[in-house]
Amino acid sequence: MENKSICYYCGTIYENELGKCPLCGSTVKAAEEEAERPAPRRRLTEQERKERQRAAKGKFSSQKAGNNKAKPILIAAMVFLILAVVVVFYFIGDMIGWWPGLEDTIERYNASVALEKSCQELLVEPENVEFAAPGETAEFTVSVNLSCEEIVSCISGDESIVSISQEAITEEGAELKSAAFTLTALTAGETEITVTCGDKTVVCPVVCRDPDNYVPEPDCGEELVFTAYEETKTVKLIGLPAGKTAS
Repeated sequence: MENKSICYYCGTIYENELGKCPLCGSTVKAAEEEAERPAPRRRLTEQERKERQRAAKGKFSSQKAGNNKAKPILIAAMVFLILAVVVVFYFIGDMIGWWPGLEDTIERYNASVALEKSCQELLVEPENVEFAAPGETAEFTVSVNLSCEEIVSCISGDESIVSISQEAITEEGAELKSAAFTLTALTAGETEITVTCGDKTVVCPVVCRDPDNYVPEPDCGEELVFTAYEETKTVKLIGLPAGKTAS
């Protein structure tokens, strides 16, 4: 079979020396060229062309939709990465000591809140009270800072000498809030009123004089000095009972 060929058209076996098929006349070269020749392209019908166009549009739209879905995922990943970097940077700075930690901030905030709610200023008016006789009354005002939320207590050192009203008239100003109590002198004597608010305390001396046993107390210091002849000075007596005169 080495010196023989097979006809591609009719299948006849013949000698290579003949060069072509003795039956149909085709040659080997012609058969090879025919085999290598590409098949003629078939023209597409209108329906096939439309189907291919729809398929192509669907392919491009699916690719576009896939790209649109990928964008939110990419943005979320970038945001997560940025947050992770910020958190890591914060904790590293906290460990190194670049800024105070969260616990220190909370402690300082709680301390400032407690400080604002505590009593920062405690004032009384008047700073000392003097009654000319039992039965007299006087107004006693206690003032604290506006943010104070602590309880104010007023205690008489001797309730047989002076009493304090249980009800007080409260008032708020621009910087202070106050409560006005009524003091009533009961008997002659000396005592004090202790006012407490938080860790602050103010003591107010109280004197109730006896008009029947009045001892004049001139308000002129330890001594009265004259610098010239016929010079006159006025001496003020402290706690002179009503209706009493001095000479």
